Amino acid sequence: MSNNSPYNLFKIELPVERRDQFDATIGLESYLITRYPKSLWYSEDKNAILLDIPGSVEDFYETVQSLTKLPSGGFKTTLLEIDESHLDLEEIDWFNERYEVRKELVSSLFPVLIEQLKKPRMHMILLSR
Repeated sequence: MSNNSPYNLFKIELPVERRDQFDATIGLESYLITRYPKSLWYSEDKNAILLDIPGSVEDFYETVQSLTKLPSGGFKTTLLEIDESHLDLEEIDWFNERYEVRKELVSSLFPVLIEQLKKPRMHMILLSR
């Protein structure tokens, strides 16, 4: 699932039971807030984290896997490529906004590349017990 885009869009869907217990997602959330503070959108009611990150899809997925495993039994992770049908309207708006931010950044730095900038693929990482 390689993505040649210089950035990737992710939805990380957290298990509902994590709200009721201290678990491995706390380390994941702490890492994401520290590492990607300007790229993060967190929906507590929908139990999801949306991210706009640079780098490889596989590397980010491996990082999430390692952060959500605990010796006492963490979460199983699944990586999927998704489309807008997996998102609600607020999430679609957020992803579109992040794409527009990218376009503005590219056009201000490298105007000739704006025509080559494609909307990135969206990925979802599901965490489950």
